Amino acid sequence: DLRLPGGGKSAVVNTVGQCQQPGQVTAGGWTQPVHAQIGSPYGPRGGKLHAGVDLMVPKHTAIHAAADGVVVEAHCDAATAAVWSCDKDGRVVNGTGVTPGCGWMVDIRHAGGVETRYCHMVVQPLVKVGDHVAAGQQVGWSGSSGSSSGPHLHFEVHIGLSASDRAGNANSTDPVPFMAAHG
Repeated sequence: DLRLPGGGKSAVVNTVGQCQQPGQVTAGGWTQPVHAQIGSPYGPRGGKLHAGVDLMVPKHTAIHAAADGVVVEAHCDAATAAVWSCDKDGRVVNGTGVTPGCGWMVDIRHAGGVETRYCHMVVQPLVKVGDHVAAGQQVGWSGSSGSSSGPHLHFEVHIGLSASDRAGNANSTDPVPFMAAHG
């Protein structure tokens, strides 16, 4: 807890080694998109790269922008829309998600060539392409649309992207150490 001259408390809420809650922004300008346990980590899974982490939260949990930025994608993933509806939970057969894609999703471009991705929202995102968002601003609600076997937020971080790059799996990095390094 930092004190300002005159005894007032600082608006900066982070302490070294302490994770922030969604909506609490670190001195570096970052916040958790949701407060949750990791259900599936970043890395190889089923013969391909799981390019983010699955954060286990119930449906309708508020999802927050991890930092200030500009929305560059906000829609139903084309891979999902081609075979299913983003307005329904992903189909599951024998314990595996068989509906492809992210479902309802948002990509946000941040300073320094960083992009974050938020997948499996329960309904259409609250933001649209071109919107400027602030760290901690709500961008949607968690769900289970797309390639999902239950409610969660799939969260990705991509670094070193130019304005013409699309996230996909390009330059993905493990969100856990990235976010830890940013408070």
